[in-house]
Amino acid sequence: MKFDNMKIILCVFALTYSIAAQPVDSVRTYKLEQVTVEASRKLESKMHIEIDHKKIERTDASNLSELGKLIPSLKVRTNSRGESLFYLRGAGERQIALFFDGVILNTPWDNRIDLSMIPSDMIGDISVTKGVPSVIYGANSVSGVININSFRLNPGKRFGKVLAQFSENNTRRFSGSYFMNNEKLSAGFTSSYRKTDGFNLPNSYTDVNNSSSLRLNSYSRAVDLFGNVNYKYSANGSLGLGASFTNSEKGVPPETDVANPRYWQYPAFTRIMVSLNGNYFFNRLSNSKLDYTFAATSVYSKINQYTNATFSEIDDVEKSNDFTASGRFLYSGIVTENSIIKAALNTLTTTHEEKILSAGYNDELYRQNLISVGAEYEYFIGRTAAIIGLGYDYSSTPLTGDKTPKAPVSDISFSGGIVYSISDLHSVYISFGRKTRFPTLRETFSGALGRFVPNPQLRAEIVHSGEIGFNSLLPGGKIELNFFLSYLKDGIVRESLPGRQFRRVNKEQIRTAGAELNVNYILADGFNASFHLTYLNAFAKDVNGNFKDTLEYKPNFISLLTLHYYFSKNIETQLEFNYSSKEFALREGSTFFQRLPDYMLVNLRLAYNFRIFNDLRLELFARVNNMFDKLYFPQWGLPEAGRQIWGGVSLEF
Repeated sequence: MKFDNMKIILCVFALTYSIAAQPVDSVRTYKLEQVTVEASRKLESKMHIEIDHKKIERTDASNLSELGKLIPSLKVRTNSRGESLFYLRGAGERQIALFFDGVILNTPWDNRIDLSMIPSDMIGDISVTKGVPSVIYGANSVSGVININSFRLNPGKRFGKVLAQFSENNTRRFSGSYFMNNEKLSAGFTSSYRKTDGFNLPNSYTDVNNSSSLRLNSYSRAVDLFGNVNYKYSANGSLGLGASFTNSEKGVPPETDVANPRYWQYPAFTRIMVSLNGNYFFNRLSNSKLDYTFAATSVYSKINQYTNATFSEIDDVEKSNDFTASGRFLYSGIVTENSIIKAALNTLTTTHEEKILSAGYNDELYRQNLISVGAEYEYFIGRTAAIIGLGYDYSSTPLTGDKTPKAPVSDISFSGGIVYSISDLHSVYISFGRKTRFPTLRETFSGALGRFVPNPQLRAEIVHSGEIGFNSLLPGGKIELNFFLSYLKDGIVRESLPGRQFRRVNKEQIRTAGAELNVNYILADGFNASFHLTYLNAFAKDVNGNFKDTLEYKPNFISLLTLHYYFSKNIETQLEFNYSSKEFALREGSTFFQRLPDYMLVNLRLAYNFRIFNDLRLELFARVNNMFDKLYFPQWGLPEAGRQIWGGVSLEF
């Protein structure tokens, strides 16, 4: 097949940046790993997953953590601090970058955020790139990037939705959303209220410290607001303003089989984010363009630590304030009719203020600055496309509380890939890269209310990664197969210490290998199936130089099978099978790893849809999660919810 080179390049820009339809989503629409060799065919230099709004809606999720099961190779883990986190291909939450509309979602103090605090109502779609991503994303994204995008409409459309959802234990969720787009001006607004007294444990679980069926201290409450406005002020430029607000409180279920569990509650958690983004075309004929995003995020949290399970006597209190300011710039332009260049600058400064009751509420200030620059060159010839990128990352920690500041550190990163189109329906690719993750302030300098011993000698993690893959379009769907391998030098893990404490240390090297299979297929008219299976083999190098040291929370197998069927025009059902096996954890007070139970969870959803008027649609739905009341653990000593039954109604207009 012959290709017109200029059309190839223009198609790349159209698909990569969504130039005309989404003018202000600077980082969120990058899809920097993509290259295109014809108008109807996208070739990925890495495994790239798109999760659309319909799939998100059918989960009935109230927060971002509940959407994790949709992402292949991803496991959701709730830790002993009560934080729900994403683990991608065995990589921890600090090793993957999360963005919401181009703004970093994690709090840099620990490069994590409790995903149960992020409401799902404002999420339109999710895109995921695995392995070492483009250098254009900057430092710390060593194992993948997850872009969470707000809901957007095509020009000339309006859309509104109200929802009410109920379950046992006084669990309820109410939300309302409205979006519009009239070519030059688009806007969206969502609000939600979430509340629960907690979740029930499986009937098979018995523990004297949690004698009730209701999981101890598992309550939560949250109020969320989100809005954005985007304005196309000329043919060459556009601006957008976004803001979000979350105010919540929650309890932290204590570990049930350790001598000294956390008895924690978060009586206050407030997150405020504002962002300004846009783009400007210097020359539309050559698609010379600048995308930019500025953002400021403030997070206030309070932790009450109690002496025992009655939660009546406070042992200690931690108050913290985090303020993060960031800027992201991406220049892109055509060099020749066969090539494109992109150059990026990413900057971030974050300040963490901490006050602890046992220290007399003495102010401790911490600060970290990150700067990354990178450039990427893409070249197209015939059926082949190649990408190569080089970056420089810099980190400094000028404020480190009462500890001695460390000297600034820097490193070089690179990434690349080659994609070959075998035919219009089949392609193969190979990709590779090197990236650095700098230790967070909390990992290096914080004692976490006495649970951790600080380690100022922590070194940066450096990952070398490679993968090969195959994509094929079938008459009724799509299949993707990928093999990946990474070596993580100075990987940061925790080790158990006497006195029921932990410390983070560097492992000489961690090797992670695996394979991933994704299949989406139409079995019959109105009957769709999707399946993903990941095999993971991850070990650290032992004292003899062999990769035999066990690692925490890296299951050998993760899979999800989803069957979606329309019984009729109005009635639909969805059945989900989620499986995880051969996973190990480090128990407090023990230096030996212990295996967590394997599990398969079965979920069922039923829905009835009908139109009241032309533009007014009502849905009645019911969902049963963990249908067979299976006992499972996301972390040692932390049993998760048993059978949960939901019901609700939504109205779209």
